[in-house]
Amino acid sequence: MVLLDWDVSNEEVDKAKKAYGVDGALAVLRMNSDHCDQLMSDDFRGIERFYPPQIVREAAADGEFVIGDVPGKPLSIATSQLSIAKQRLRPRVRLCAQYWDLPSLAAVVRDIDTSVTDMSSR
Repeated sequence: MVLLDWDVSNEEVDKAKKAYGVDGALAVLRMNSDHCDQLMSDDFRGIERFYPPQIVREAAADGEFVIGDVPGKPLSIATSQLSIAKQRLRPRVRLCAQYWDLPSLAAVVRDIDTSVTDMSSR
């Protein structure tokens, strides 16, 4: 299985699928951005867009990085801050004890499970 970030281009996805041959369509997945929390803007590149907004807010409140947090708008982050946030958020996410603490990532895992099941039934 290959899991690509949600923001990988269609061309890159197609190249990866071709590289994996006949089962490429099942073996190569792009994270579905429909699973992201609506409070996470597309400024959050990569897997961080699938993190719970509360974890991001807590890290920002602790001074680990700066986000834009305007009522009624999705959380935003500058590119320079995102590179810092990627390192600082990882340990916080690891502290989540249960999968239901990470609903967006749990949805991605369900997508992977479906693809694996489809591959094994071939």
